[in-house]
Amino acid sequence: MLLFLTQDTVKGGSEVSDLKSITPPPYYQESENTYYYYDPEVSDSRLDLIFRQLNRFTCLKFARQKSKVVGKIGINFEISPNENKVELSRSLKTPTTVFLKKDDYKNGTLLRLFIGFALDIVPEVGRPDRENEVTVNLENIDDKYQKYYKLESVDNTTYLKDTEFDFKSPMFFSSEFGSKEKKPTYTVKLYKEYEYFSNGGKVFRHNDYKHIYYYYCTNSRNVTHDCMYGGYPLPDEPTKCSCPEYLDGNKCEKLKQNEDDCMSEQQNITAKENEVERELKIKKGVCYFNISSENNENVSITIKKLVLKNSDCETYKSNVEVLVRKDKGAAGINLCKDNNSSISLPILYKEVFLVFKNREENTELKFSYKTVNGKKPDTS
Repeated sequence: MLLFLTQDTVKGGSEVSDLKSITPPPYYQESENTYYYYDPEVSDSRLDLIFRQLNRFTCLKFARQKSKVVGKIGINFEISPNENKVELSRSLKTPTTVFLKKDDYKNGTLLRLFIGFALDIVPEVGRPDRENEVTVNLENIDDKYQKYYKLESVDNTTYLKDTEFDFKSPMFFSSEFGSKEKKPTYTVKLYKEYEYFSNGGKVFRHNDYKHIYYYYCTNSRNVTHDCMYGGYPLPDEPTKCSCPEYLDGNKCEKLKQNEDDCMSEQQNITAKENEVERELKIKKGVCYFNISSENNENVSITIKKLVLKNSDCETYKSNVEVLVRKDKGAAGINLCKDNNSSISLPILYKEVFLVFKNREENTELKFSYKTVNGKKPDTS
């Protein structure tokens, strides 16, 4: 049985059949390797790195072979003369084939998106909970791409366990994806203040690996664990946890340590009913803050002033990320431009992470925090 996906790389459009199953393609072979092959004209380093990371953070065991995968499950990467598509196999006797234009193999974000398709992972706009984050504009989507924006059921995406919509995932494609006349196919509902980096590609993130882990690793489905903040057990060391980006410890129980000029800053802050303002001026370093309430009420964060000297929103320069939702494995609100007016962030949970990254510039951050009376977090 094959699932065909096609993509128009100019618009970033794609199409998918109605076929969907809670049973994943049979890449997981327990102790046996599953092989992938790519055309010799394709640059090898990026693909090999992606598969090494998949092997590290999930139970899948991919290995490269120098000839095409034939007569068994695996993934072949071919150069396409005209269109990008995936032929997804669910048979142990047939490989999946990814067809990409030669230049598109150099696009790390696009490559990861298609590897996600090859692994049968739902894109972010297909999540059952997408209505909390974006509004899909069906009238702006080309007819042949309407299926791709189809809302998936909870039963068909059980591997999304305990995760929320991730704006930084390569599985979150642009609003030109399959659009008519370049009209936006969706509008952002929740993270309206989110500022996208102008350079750099999207890499698979903690939650992407977590989705793959729960989809493919059969032993994971009945395992209980005590990983905190959205962590999940390491496949080869189940007593330890794979942690979201800003967390550390065997159980993801603590923030990473502050760096350089932030070393003296207190990381754990208790928010109360009265608003407290804080100002930071640093030249180099990373500050990690956990701002939580003591009475189980939601925490409100307001950015009062931001001086980052990063007018082009480049990844290697200073920025602020605020994780306002329960799932700390999903992206927070990214801020990378100077701002002198107040930005009130969504009030969603009793615990907020704020990360201030400075790349050797004279930067300034002024923010306030407080609890909001009567606003209790969603504990579901």
